Amino acid sequence: MSELPPNAPSPSHPQQFVGYTRPGATYGDPERLKALADGYYGLNTVFVVNVLWAVAMGFALAALVVPFGIFGALAFSTVLTGLLIGSLVHPKNKLIAYGANWNPGSARTASILMALNSALCCGILGYMVVQNLAMVEMKKYGLKAGLFGVRRRDVETAMERLRTAKLAPPPPAVPPGV
Repeated sequence: MSELPPNAPSPSHPQQFVGYTRPGATYGDPERLKALADGYYGLNTVFVVNVLWAVAMGFALAALVVPFGIFGALAFSTVLTGLLIGSLVHPKNKLIAYGANWNPGSARTASILMALNSALCCGILGYMVVQNLAMVEMKKYGLKAGLFGVRRRDVETAMERLRTAKLAPPPPAVPPGV
């Protein structure tokens, strides 16, 4: 049997502490949360543009088949769709990359993959993956996601809470052993 009390630290092993988020503590930066939200909601708009563009290209494909043939028309419309959607999603992905603290190349990679995927099913899979990654990061701020995602009003409230927490003086330090 040991001579040390059960909860006393061993003399050979110093006491160690693990950082964790305490209830009421704030996570992150309001500017990063704003970037996440702007990218998240911006991708919704780009998805609508992608669907409308796909419908328009469906009608235009009939006119393109005559001069280019079916494979030429499909290749032309796919390249054009990829360039358009890639250029539209890249600024939104850059915002999400900044807000989620990704490396800068991740936004470019996500944009290229979403552009390639945009010709198939309007790229819905790419939008879902990137928005889910943004939502996971926003949940770290204490936001709740409903059926249609995170509400903008909740994001604004969380940003205001973070701004006021930054302005508030830090709590007084508790001396050890108290």
